[in-house]
Amino acid sequence: MQLSSERTERYGVPPPVSGGVGNEQEVDVISHKSYYVDMRMTLSIPDIVAHRFQAAVPARQRSRLVTRLIEHELSEHDNSLAAACRAANRDRALVREVDDWQSFDDGIEE
Repeated sequence: MQLSSERTERYGVPPPVSGGVGNEQEVDVISHKSYYVDMRMTLSIPDIVAHRFQAAVPARQRSRLVTRLIEHELSEHDNSLAAACRAANRDRALVREVDDWQSFDDGIEE
């Protein structure tokens, strides 16, 4: 099962565990394979940064490094969104306003 070992090596994600019978394992592998297909992207980077990047990071490691950096930034972004949500939930005036809106009866059944 080359896909699973490649997936673990590339993304640090263990292979899927299938507890089913029959063809379920094949479907599981196919669904995971389609999820982890690499996407090519074109990015604009200032020349000086691109030259430093090419000089500092070997060719076969560049995509992995960019992926890790993007994942880190996305995690930071998610954390800041969660912190903003927690702060909004602590805002008593906002909580009262939301409660007022949610208690509004417009007569329409959901």
